[in-house]
Amino acid sequence: MKKLLTISLMLCLMLGSASVSWGSVVMPPPGAPSWWNSEDATYYAYGWWSTDIIAPGVPISPPDSDSHWASNFLANTGFTADIGATNETISLYLDNVYRTDLYKKIYVYITGTATSTVDSVDTILDTDGGIFAGSQTWTIESGVWSYVLAGEIYPQPDYVRLTFTVPGMTSVTNIWAGEVCVPEPATMGLLSIGALSLVRRKKTV
Repeated sequence: MKKLLTISLMLCLMLGSASVSWGSVVMPPPGAPSWWNSEDATYYAYGWWSTDIIAPGVPISPPDSDSHWASNFLANTGFTADIGATNETISLYLDNVYRTDLYKKIYVYITGTATSTVDSVDTILDTDGGIFAGSQTWTIESGVWSYVLAGEIYPQPDYVRLTFTVPGMTSVTNIWAGEVCVPEPATMGLLSIGALSLVRRKKTV
């Protein structure tokens, strides 16, 4: 029995550790969740931009370099951001690979400057039918603004599109966006039980 438990534990660890080695170098955002750069997901993608306001409607992506981008399933162009025509609206698009057995953990942190002191940011979060459970927080103070999105989405969507408006926005200074896709706990449990039954069947034959 002890041997079966050991095998089950090893299988869980193997299932949760598909990764490549260079994901841990991407600059983490302030208050990053524990899974950022941990590389313990079935799929992961981490991006960081340091940028100023760009031409309206021109998408940008994190540079394809080790300190700005890491993913085991996406090119860096899978994460894009662009500014609206009024220079106050930002849209962020995060691509994905849809699988019904996974759910997504997501973290977005964006900073910039603004002339307004109104502490209000209007947001629209399109999760492609998935249910978001988490928080969205923002501050505008002394000409500096920040926005944070943190939570989980289930079922895992094909994409996430985030659009928000900052009153009087004059620049975007940093964009961090990360996502990991992991098996839901029920799926992990079924996989472990299945593996144990296979081991037991082999021993009794």
